Amino acid sequence: MSTTNAFRNVPVTGNLTKEPAQITTKNGPMVTFRLAVSDRFFDREANEWKSSPTEYYDIGVRNKALQENIMASKLQTGDRLTVVGRYEARPYVTKDGEAALNNRLWAETAATSMDFRTVSVSPKQSGPGAEQETGVSSAQVQSQAQTQTYTQADRALDDAWGINH
Repeated sequence: MSTTNAFRNVPVTGNLTKEPAQITTKNGPMVTFRLAVSDRFFDREANEWKSSPTEYYDIGVRNKALQENIMASKLQTGDRLTVVGRYEARPYVTKDGEAALNNRLWAETAATSMDFRTVSVSPKQSGPGAEQETGVSSAQVQSQAQTQTYTQADRALDDAWGINH
C-alpha cells in the first residue's frame, strides 16, 4: 500500500500538456489532464532570467458541472490554467526501478488565464429547467460526491494513468 500525503485547496497554475480527455471509470465519468509548471526567476549573480525545473501535475475532475465546462471550453495544449483542489503526492517506482513522486490534484475549481486568451462567460441555466440540461439534479451530484470514497476514485485514476502499486 502506498503512502498518500493530501492537502486541500492547493492552487496550481501551469500549461496544458495535452487537451483534456473524458474517461469512464467504474465510479463513473471523469475528466483528466496534465499541467506543466515551471517558475521563472531572476538570478542576480548571472544577471539573467532562469526557469526552475518543470513539475507535472495530473489533474482529475469528478464534479460533473466542472467536467462539462472544461470539455465545452475547447482548451488546447499550451493553454494556461489555474486549478484549485485536493493535492496528493503519490510515490511510485519508475520502469527503471527509481523512486519517483506523482503530483495529483483533484480539481474543485479551474480557471483559464486571460493573459494569452480572451474569455467569454456564459451563465449556466439554473432553476427547474437546469436539470433538463444535464439530466442530473444538484442534489444527486452532491449525494454522489459525498458517498464516493477517495480510495475507489484514487484506484480508478491510478489505473487510468497507468500507475502500478
